[in-house]
Amino acid sequence: MTLPDDDLQFFREVVGPAFPLDPAAERLPRAEPVDPALLRHPVERRLGTPGDEILTAIGGGFRLLVAVRGRLAEAKLEPYLVTLVRDGAIDEYGLVDDDDRPDAWVRREGRTWLIEVKTAKPRLASRPRRAINVETQKTRRGSEAGSRYYRYDQFEILAACLYQVTGEWSYLFARMRDLAPHPSFPDRLYTMQRIPIPLAPDGIWREHLFEVLD
Repeated sequence: MTLPDDDLQFFREVVGPAFPLDPAAERLPRAEPVDPALLRHPVERRLGTPGDEILTAIGGGFRLLVAVRGRLAEAKLEPYLVTLVRDGAIDEYGLVDDDDRPDAWVRREGRTWLIEVKTAKPRLASRPRRAINVETQKTRRGSEAGSRYYRYDQFEILAACLYQVTGEWSYLFARMRDLAPHPSFPDRLYTMQRIPIPLAPDGIWREHLFEVLD
């Protein structure tokens, strides 16, 4: 069973460009019959399962869906970074697939900034003012106290993905040093960071990455 074009595009976004379709399928003339196996996405072949069943499994598992959404938040940042390179706002960038490291980095004029991507919560808090909450703690807990909380020296920029709030893959950015500390661990981030709505002109959150690169 093969995936429709829309589902194939979804899988490309989820797993990233590291898993393209089989090049042999791309080289075959469209007018000739194509072996259906060549059109199957590598994830289908790796799991031995049709794409619609994989999508059903993702949709039926809360933790799995959250993980996929988080992966997409990281992947969707790349087109924005490409635009910044094109416009000369940054010199280069990279994405990192490692749980123990920040999700991305950018470089400008010889200096590098590390970026951690987190998803904003879909509900708006009402006190003391309307705000979006961004959870800033690690998925896994280590052996030491406070190990789930990020240290201030682990990255420089927090990118808050707004998809669950706005339905668009857009971001807000803040400097790590400006984020609220944990009350029990002052060298680490508090578990929830608030983004006021509307943004305060003199606040810490910015719509453009280059505004927090200093």
